Amino acid sequence: EERVARARLAEVTAEDVVRVAKAWLTEDRAVAIRRPGEPELPTMTAPPLEALPLRTGARSVLHDQVMALGADPMVPQELTAGVDYSRSDTPAGPLYVAKNPYDDLFRLTLRWYTGSERDPLLCDALALWIRSGAGDLDRTAFEATLYSLAADVDVRCGQRHVDVVLTGPGSALAELLPLVEERLRAPVVDPADAKKQLADRVARRQEDRSTLNWSAGALRAFALHGEESPWLGGAPTDEQVLSLEFADLAARTAPLLSTRRTSLYTGPQGEFDVTRLLARPDVLYQDPPEQPPIAYQSPQKPRLLLLHHDSAQANVQLVIPDVPWSEEEYALRALWNEYVGGSAGLVFQEIREARGLAYSAWASYGSGWRLGDQNLVSAGVGTQPDKAADVAGLLLELLRDLPQDPDRWGRAKTSTVEKLRSQRIAFNAVAGTAEAWRLKGHTADPREDRLRSLRAPSLHDVAEWAQRFESVPFTLAVVGDVDRMDLDALGALARIERVELDAISR
Repeated sequence: EERVARARLAEVTAEDVVRVAKAWLTEDRAVAIRRPGEPELPTMTAPPLEALPLRTGARSVLHDQVMALGADPMVPQELTAGVDYSRSDTPAGPLYVAKNPYDDLFRLTLRWYTGSERDPLLCDALALWIRSGAGDLDRTAFEATLYSLAADVDVRCGQRHVDVVLTGPGSALAELLPLVEERLRAPVVDPADAKKQLADRVARRQEDRSTLNWSAGALRAFALHGEESPWLGGAPTDEQVLSLEFADLAARTAPLLSTRRTSLYTGPQGEFDVTRLLARPDVLYQDPPEQPPIAYQSPQKPRLLLLHHDSAQANVQLVIPDVPWSEEEYALRALWNEYVGGSAGLVFQEIREARGLAYSAWASYGSGWRLGDQNLVSAGVGTQPDKAADVAGLLLELLRDLPQDPDRWGRAKTSTVEKLRSQRIAFNAVAGTAEAWRLKGHTADPREDRLRSLRAPSLHDVAEWAQRFESVPFTLAVVGDVDRMDLDALGALARIERVELDAISR
């Protein structure tokens, strides 16, 4: 089917494209225009809403009928090294190989554990790199070569990792990989095109900076990291982005070729073939700089960070840093997560469904990315500014004095077990999942052990475990129209610290 599709695609001419465009891209369209300034919005008075009783144990007739049908319990999936995937150490770094059982397509991710935390301009530079040529090929010629191979190259850049992702037919890897390596070694960028790209990135960031989501993200990062926030020192200024030297692009990308990385491969080739392609015998690979564990700042006393944003909606977030990640207490964390933050969990039901106080409401116990990285309890609510104080107070009440509902508990425990039992890791995610387990200290699939650990805890056990949040100083991060908020009620929850967007975000 793929060969037929390629053959049909090859027959498409430029005239065909123009003909179809004229037929379909007509005047019958919608145009959205975004303008800065004050909108004229109609005013509405919301009717008072009282809390509605939630029948957490109620079941519909349809539910009873479906459950009466019965079903064989799903056998949990277990991924085994040497069977479902292999992991080997090469001079270039660890290599994971998983089989594609369906076709001859491959996916290769080259992952370096470095990122914008170490080099604030790295992600902006890689945004230029993905639109560059390589060596003697300009951008157009490079992309034409990719097209001829039916292949694609993408890049993802974060605070602590860079992924270069190659995809295509398995037979193209031997030709594609040297092209990508040459692109890293000697990227070719057209200065005029690069200036336009950088100007566009800055313009998009300036647009984003005016949104509520940007302000909420910046305030959350400041609550967790203070002056070390990645939205501050870890983020380049607009001037730095615009002054990025195109000639220095290779100085950022070429060193990756001699830096140890983690390679995640899914496709038709075997481990030996992939190893031969990836590890260059003439290269002396260096270890990347060590990354310290992720840690959050903890306030000495409860505090409330308040940021004004002139919008109809307010954002309220609660964050409580917890202990570093380890597999210990996994069951208690997982059950608390589902009971409090699940799709029909405590926060969603009590704040949004029962009281109508929110557009959205969620809670989560976030596990550290790696062994030793700090865990984080967080919750967030989108609401109206005049309800921000009520929402913040209710969030604190729910998370710090856990209500115990046996019906909700029964549903949460069943859901937690069944999600883990029925979880299926697709073939193209096996390699990345095995690496994620390794980062958390696992040498094998941990799900069977986790299932066993979920059997014992009771609601009383989880509530007792959650008492740790009662005495830990918290941070509330509130963004919205301050003039419409009850500041006295907010101040009764914690000491208010007013902040300005320019002071917490570049």
